[in-house]
Amino acid sequence: MFKSLWKGIAWSLAATAVFVLIIALFIVLGMGGGATFVLIQIAKVLSIFFGVGKALGGTRGKGWLVGGIIGLVYTLFAFLAFSVVDMGEFSITTGILVEMLFAAVVGIASAFLLRGFAKN
Repeated sequence: MFKSLWKGIAWSLAATAVFVLIIALFIVLGMGGGATFVLIQIAKVLSIFFGVGKALGGTRGKGWLVGGIIGLVYTLFAFLAFSVVDMGEFSITTGILVEMLFAAVVGIASAFLLRGFAKN
């Protein structure tokens, strides 16, 4: 299960990198407008969904737990990565805790959607 978790987290982070590039392209081309926040949230949800999908292939049972862990760890790693890029703004606030809770719920929901309620 541990290997599947890391695989799922890696896929989530890789998907985020691709989505960030796509969103940046929209912004550079002037098509982002006020929808940047919404695009970022959609990218997070899809990234977690992809990661959970990859992780569930190598696990049995407790898919909801795998999804929740992937959501939490993904958010923590993404926060660390973007803090490094932001050059020094590294503070844990209630905002990041809400993001972690949101990501855990998205991960759990992804597991339920991908496996079905009966198998989790």
